[in-house]
Amino acid sequence: MSGDEAKAYMYLMCHAWTEGVRGTLPIDDRSLSALARVSLSDWLEMKEAIISCFVEYRGKYVSEYLVEVSHTQSLRVRSGKRGGRNARGLTGVTSKRVDELIEAGIPAHVARKVGKKEDVSVNRYYARPKNLEMVVDYFIDMKIENPKENAEKFFLHYESNGWTLENGKRINYWRPLVDALALLK
Repeated sequence: MSGDEAKAYMYLMCHAWTEGVRGTLPIDDRSLSALARVSLSDWLEMKEAIISCFVEYRGKYVSEYLVEVSHTQSLRVRSGKRGGRNARGLTGVTSKRVDELIEAGIPAHVARKVGKKEDVSVNRYYARPKNLEMVVDYFIDMKIENPKENAEKFFLHYESNGWTLENGKRINYWRPLVDALALLK
């Protein structure tokens, strides 16, 4: 990437960070050239090198890296607010309370594990899901259309890539990628 391309890329990343859905950019060239602070003709010349760092999804460019960083930041904020309390706040809950947990906004896949008295750690399976069923449950919780079909596509795509991003970096948190996809619908 040349110096001008790197500069334009950084302007786009800064804008993507401040978007309502973090890590997203519009797809039209005029907007992108304005955000990158280059002329449209210059943008068209450097577009290929810069856009290769993003994934196109539902009419937006998505930076998987920014989605992951945003999630990491939100976890740190939550951890700081917790003030040293145990992250496993749901352990020991009986199956009688599963419906109450779901009504209270706890994702169904977490509530079901609590009902089965399994070890429910919010920190488990961040980097990669345990299995396809875990991904399907999360897609259902996020109310994504065709959850089984889309969850299988998502799971098989990242499973075949070894749970790495397009730039070769390892995925530390898989759920924010799903969250970003859900917000783009």
